[in-house]
Amino acid sequence: MSRSPADSMQLEGRFWLDRGGKPFLGPGRVALLERIDACRSIAEAARAMGMGYKTAWDLVDAMNQLAEQPLVVRVKGGRQGGGTELTDYGRSVVATFRALERDYVAMLETLGARYPGFGAFDAHPRPPRLRTSARNQWSGHVTGIERHGFGALVTVDIGAGAPVQAALSMNAVEELGLTDGSEVHVLVKATAIGIGVVAGWGGSGGNRLHGVIEHLQLDAGGERAELTLAIAASRHVLAIIDPAMIAALGLQAGVAAWAQFEPAAVILAVGD
Repeated sequence: MSRSPADSMQLEGRFWLDRGGKPFLGPGRVALLERIDACRSIAEAARAMGMGYKTAWDLVDAMNQLAEQPLVVRVKGGRQGGGTELTDYGRSVVATFRALERDYVAMLETLGARYPGFGAFDAHPRPPRLRTSARNQWSGHVTGIERHGFGALVTVDIGAGAPVQAALSMNAVEELGLTDGSEVHVLVKATAIGIGVVAGWGGSGGNRLHGVIEHLQLDAGGERAELTLAIAASRHVLAIIDPAMIAALGLQAGVAAWAQFEPAAVILAVGD
């Protein structure tokens, strides 16, 4: 079977600048700075990017703390009524980052041209997967970040008809460089998944994904059961459950069910 150019492997990369071992500038942060420069308002820039104001303010503060000079300052009064704007130094930093980013992309393109047969190694193209102990792995993109003190609730669209929320620390959000639209991998251990057959079971909290039981199997010792739930977009949820639940809930292939798991049980990962 012939393969189109879109099927072959491509070199990809994610350009970041650290300072003092801490994340300083990345695509999301620089996009925020550019929005602030255009809107003259952190609140307006955050709204345009689908980001909470507190998250945007904290990112700006972190960048200002790491920079040699302030990148963003508040301006009072004037004909435009004041606001927030980039300093000349901030604009030069943004311009420098974008220039470095272009050179980085050009380097990847050069390497791709130097090794044109690289895609031949990809005989069976498939979505990238991580080597982890988590049985559930879904790719998706961030659709919201809600700050709660030192923590955050990150909402991810995995194309399953319902979003998945992850409870992370703000340090983790910053270190991963998460912003609205960030591509991420969602990881959940099978033992953290609960299964129910009645809508609304288990209370109002947590993540819920609806689907149909596709496979149900007891282990050799009969001490636990492995259940596979087919959800939207050809995705699956794998859960390890107590065999007693099978008879109690009437679980079998073809039965509609809900998978529930807490945001604290979700791990997010990004590619380098």
